[in-house]
Amino acid sequence: MLPDIETQCHNWLYVSGTDLLGVCGWNHGGDKAGAAIACDFTERLQDDSRQLGPLPHVEPAVRLKLFI
Repeated sequence: MLPDIETQCHNWLYVSGTDLLGVCGWNHGGDKAGAAIACDFTERLQDDSRQLGPLPHVEPAVRLKLFI
């Protein structure tokens, strides 16, 4: 579990514990819209769940996140 820490620069660029780097295209009165690069640190092994079926284990991955 990561700490919930967020740092903003000029009200449009931010870094947080859940998002590596984010950009707010719109930030007004607490409402935000933008994009972020996030990292999913959860590793899923094939033996952990039958839902993975024939898939090999799933490595941690970097994701692009869009938000409103």
